[in-house]
Amino acid sequence: FFIAKGGLTRFGNKLYGATLYGGRYDYGFLYSYDPANNALDTLANFGTIDNLAIYYDSLRRDSYYHQNGWGTELLSSYDNRLYGLTGGSMFSYNPTDSQFRSLNSLSSGPTQFSGRLGFGVNYGRLLEICTPPYYRSTIPDTVHVFQDQPFSFTISTPNTDTFHWVKDAATPLPQQTDSTLHFDTTRLTNQGWYTCTLINECGDSTTKRFFLKVDIVTPLPFTLTGKLISSSAAGGQGEAAVLQWTDPAASNVASYELQRSNTASNFIRVTMVSATTQTAYTYTDKGIFASPNERDGARFFYRLKQISKDGKEAYSNIVQLNTQLLTPNFFTLSPNPAKDKLTVTLEGYDGKATLAIVDVKGAVLLTKTVSNGNNNIHLHNLPPGEYVVVVTDKTGKAESKKLVVE
Repeated sequence: FFIAKGGLTRFGNKLYGATLYGGRYDYGFLYSYDPANNALDTLANFGTIDNLAIYYDSLRRDSYYHQNGWGTELLSSYDNRLYGLTGGSMFSYNPTDSQFRSLNSLSSGPTQFSGRLGFGVNYGRLLEICTPPYYRSTIPDTVHVFQDQPFSFTISTPNTDTFHWVKDAATPLPQQTDSTLHFDTTRLTNQGWYTCTLINECGDSTTKRFFLKVDIVTPLPFTLTGKLISSSAAGGQGEAAVLQWTDPAASNVASYELQRSNTASNFIRVTMVSATTQTAYTYTDKGIFASPNERDGARFFYRLKQISKDGKEAYSNIVQLNTQLLTPNFFTLSPNPAKDKLTVTLEGYDGKATLAIVDVKGAVLLTKTVSNGNNNIHLHNLPPGEYVVVVTDKTGKAESKKLVVE
């Protein structure tokens, strides 16, 4: 038999409690009860928790000595955990992942005998201190966004129910109702100082203010294009992005800065490309993923900043690339390393595809139309070194493999 001590605590659709007896070594256990199906489940045996000081045996002393006020009722806290006390320890239980943890030994120090022998200062009921909202975001002084582009800025907070965004300390934004300040299309009128007041049942707090600077975009007279390829050929994982642009009137251009973003705002620099006498440029961004598990369904935004010799700046269109899993072993290379001739074999493919050989700087050196079966490529004009062979199918999916030319 077992004796339940203390009241039951509701969490979700279940009730939770603890016993004085039963379980391993008869030290009691933590349990849940589901009223919907009359199911009683044992969640943790206190006699098997190595780091739980004195376990729940001290609760027996509570029944022996008829002491009242022992804190055996579990506390449901704001962090979605249940907390409880034994005579010697504090513990927590997470109903979501069934994780049981001993948090602190209460059986050490000046009151080490209290609870164990039934005298001294007894540890009573746990009380949750109401925690006002707080945030974990790093908020910069200034955030830049370009006119007519989407903008998003998120406040990371674990305990906020209501969000009140305010512009310039006096203008409420009733349409902004969650943790993310978002504009589908940013206008010059959106420029200003922003704060967010976080509110929950315990109080409120206001974030540090930041200035949203709306920059005017000067469009370039040419278009930036991009596509995704598999980056496994270069020894990486996931996918890589190939960006291309052609600038026929670049005599006054000093350099190009390729930029990337996950949200179409707050772009970061990927690389700087010095302007040359050539008009066509290609760059392969191989660093967009840490592992292939992250690539499916992700989005990346690219744009190009043109910097002229007199310091003026202009920006290209924004290219959005949506990642997708590519078909493995779409083609094979033989031999590899190769010398004068390379055979590219497409397996199980219906139709024509495009093959490109790209050097380590991202420049396309050779293109050819290929089809299912063996395709012979002559390499007479390629100096020894490492290259990437990219095959793009008729749907736009691409795969790449590393090629070594001896």
